[in-house]
Amino acid sequence: MIKYLLVIMIVISASYICFGEEKYLLLRDGYEVKGEIKSVDNNKISISIKGILIEYPLTDVLCQGDSFEDVLKNLSNQCFKNNQFEELIKIMNNLKDIGKRERRPYYSYYVALSYWKSLQYCMDNNEWERYQKIKDKSCKSIFEEILIGRSAPLDNEIGLESWYLEWEVRDGLDYGNKRGAFDKFLERLISYCSLTGNLSKMEDVCKRLYNKDKSEEMIRVCSEYVKVAKGKEFKEAIIFLANMAYDIMKDNKDDDIYNLKKDKRYKIAMEMFDKCLDSLERLSKMDNISNEEKEEVCGVIFKSGEEFKMARDVKHQNYVVEKIYKKIYETFPKSKYVERVKFLELLWVNDNKKKYDLINEFMKKFPQSEYIKDVKYILGINLMENKKYKEAIDIFEEIIRENPKSTIVDYAKEKIEVAKSKIK
Repeated sequence: MIKYLLVIMIVISASYICFGEEKYLLLRDGYEVKGEIKSVDNNKISISIKGILIEYPLTDVLCQGDSFEDVLKNLSNQCFKNNQFEELIKIMNNLKDIGKRERRPYYSYYVALSYWKSLQYCMDNNEWERYQKIKDKSCKSIFEEILIGRSAPLDNEIGLESWYLEWEVRDGLDYGNKRGAFDKFLERLISYCSLTGNLSKMEDVCKRLYNKDKSEEMIRVCSEYVKVAKGKEFKEAIIFLANMAYDIMKDNKDDDIYNLKKDKRYKIAMEMFDKCLDSLERLSKMDNISNEEKEEVCGVIFKSGEEFKMARDVKHQNYVVEKIYKKIYETFPKSKYVERVKFLELLWVNDNKKKYDLINEFMKKFPQSEYIKDVKYILGINLMENKKYKEAIDIFEEIIRENPKSTIVDYAKEKIEVAKSKIK
């Protein structure tokens, strides 16, 4: 089987070789080679290393990529794709013995990951007899190898992934203190991002957790993301959360007829929005963020909030009005989105008295608004609902005079007739 794997990897290496580019080769004997690939045939590969042309038998090339980490990812992905878990374990254990000592955390991580993937394969394919047979040994090996993987420096991604893998295994098997494992992972994630400045890792983890249906953990990571982000990264963190909330609401692939999945998605999205809105006050006071960038944030939150308007229930519609819209115009009163937000706010409010107050507020603040004729029309309807028919007729006639060529004229005329029929 190990020979079969090597043949596969050789074929893949040959088919993906990019001539004239520097590539990183991992050889069967554990040697690492980096150079410019010049040629390849069925028997050998020619590579230029610091101007010197060296040839290697193609059968010696285990895998290749742009970096050492890339090589191991390519190798492991291909093994997992072919369910060759034991083969990858053998290769990694062999590299432990003959490879560089500082690489051991990498090899141990992939050994642990292989054991875990093997258990997952058994569970996913109902191979419970084999699962029971290998579970104890696999778990023991996983945690032993993870311990070595975690020994990598704080700014090393493989150490971080080792902490994540420990939580994933404990959570997946309901084994040991899974919450404590996630706490340790989150602590390591914060340290990693602070040391490397690579806050995109927070985004990667959030997406992974959402795909695993781990909303509680995802929200915790989101909370830390906006805490540790500074300057423009803070702006990007808010945008990410708003876009994530939008994507969650649009993700309807698993919805059922009872809307249980949809209700859960909307609940998660609301929590994401809360994190965004809680951060707007801090953003408004940041001098190193331009007004244009602040407008960008308002725009993203506004667009994401619009998706809630499509909700069928009043609770989610009210959330848009009472939380999202209100927060935008309170925090950024001069934003270009305020006019649109105030218009939508009065449009979606159900209480007649509150709607009347919002209409008058809008007309005073935005007398030249593109929405003014629509606002007046809503005012006319509001007056009719409060049985103030004569006042309503005056408003509809005003709309007709001011907008003679608008399609709204026909609707205004219809309302005038209805209002007249109500006057006794």
